[in-house]
Amino acid sequence: MSDKYLTGERLRYILDKEGMSMRQLAKSSNINVSTISRIINGRRKPTLSHLQRLSEVLHTSVQDLLGEEKVSLYEKENIALQESFYTVQSTLGQVGNTHDLSIQEIDKELKKYIQFVQTEEGESTVLANYKDKRSKLGDFSGPYLQRLEEMFLRFSSKKGTTKQLILMGSALLYFIFTVDVIPDYLFPIGFIDDAIAINLVMGMLEKTQ
Repeated sequence: MSDKYLTGERLRYILDKEGMSMRQLAKSSNINVSTISRIINGRRKPTLSHLQRLSEVLHTSVQDLLGEEKVSLYEKENIALQESFYTVQSTLGQVGNTHDLSIQEIDKELKKYIQFVQTEEGESTVLANYKDKRSKLGDFSGPYLQRLEEMFLRFSSKKGTTKQLILMGSALLYFIFTVDVIPDYLFPIGFIDDAIAINLVMGMLEKTQ
């Protein structure tokens, strides 16, 4: 059974448990009732924004709505990363940083880089610029930078299938051509959107194995 059906079943179960109708949930969560109906019936996958609003109204967690036993390591990490992303983004907005970068934009950028890395210019850009960009971060390390290092080693030595190399290349290009909502000089906070991009690619890589 797919995750989208699992989410719908969990939502239906929690609604029944709370004695709440779809219309009541729609009004409280400010989500269109037709959208809730499609989620429950497995005709659409909820966005992170949907899940956060639904979990608040239903007094449960995002993981519980997804069905924790069905959520992969990278999906769990991605939920935590995105929650951190929105928190930091909101804080920066309060102090005058009005640049708005959504998770959807990060995914959109990755898709552009998936196309670009398949060109000779894209591949050479990764090989020529990654180490310089990485050196600007100094001695800082962490799980996502370690994964990025592993991706570069595999990409540069061509260890992986064509699809895997393309996906890894897209994450490396995102890191090189960063479009941060959070300035890099605020590192490591400024690495959150890069970490999300890396995590999204790790999830895609997981599906190729």
